[in-house]
Amino acid sequence: MRWLDTLEKTLRERQSRAVSCGPATEADDFDVDLRQRLFKTRRGNTYRLVFILREDVVHILAVRRTRQDRLQLGDIIYPD
Repeated sequence: MRWLDTLEKTLRERQSRAVSCGPATEADDFDVDLRQRLFKTRRGNTYRLVFILREDVVHILAVRRTRQDRLQLGDIIYPD
């Protein structure tokens, strides 16, 4: 529950400031403006929130631990 609470807090903060987030580690491998936001849980685990912006909507594509491998083209499904 704490992990989910932290994620929801990060999402609320990012929705209004998503444009200010930097490119995702693997952004050069994709043909979209892939961005990321790091967030840390109370236990000290760091996660990457990987998303794209379409108009004024933030589309979350993945939530991954920073220790996980980079996203590959087949790892995400783009929203319609």
